[in-house]
Amino acid sequence: MKFRTLKSDEQLLEYSKKVAPLIDVELPLEYLKRSKVVACYDRANNICGGFVIVKQGPFRVLDSIPTPCSRTLSYQNSSKVAEVTGLWLSHSLIKNNCAFGFWCRLLWSVATSGKKYFAYAYSLRKPKIGRMYSKARPEVLFKGPTKVLPGMPSADEESVEVIRLRNLIISPFLSPGFFLKRFQGVRIVNASA
Repeated sequence: MKFRTLKSDEQLLEYSKKVAPLIDVELPLEYLKRSKVVACYDRANNICGGFVIVKQGPFRVLDSIPTPCSRTLSYQNSSKVAEVTGLWLSHSLIKNNCAFGFWCRLLWSVATSGKKYFAYAYSLRKPKIGRMYSKARPEVLFKGPTKVLPGMPSADEESVEVIRLRNLIISPFLSPGFFLKRFQGVRIVNASA
């Protein structure tokens, strides 16, 4: 398993196409170009996982809220916020017990991003993802039908949330059994934003 930070338009478009069926969003190229896109490659040099960290707004997940509250607007305009999206990991890596390395790379990337809060969204049709994120005690900003943004085929019922970096880092220690199962490759994680 190798990690690469994607830079070229071709690489970014390939990532967007690969992740779109998993998160129900085709992330626009201009959005990915202002983001840090980290892809995970298998031994055959195929993309088999990855994530996107957006360090500067506007943030898509916050823009998707139909009627933003003042708290949402403060996150949208804060230099302490980043957005995490396009998070996924292939079954092939999970079966090969590579999940631990993937999660460590993600945690390292957010911990060294210089940001204190991380916004994300997930479809309410995927409650297992919500249970996983709940271990880090997120602040729920919105639950319900979101606005349709570029790359989305239709509106979705989503939960838009923000996690503090500190909560994210300590969550494996607060629920070690829950995370050990994931590190050992028991379940697949596909998240959307």
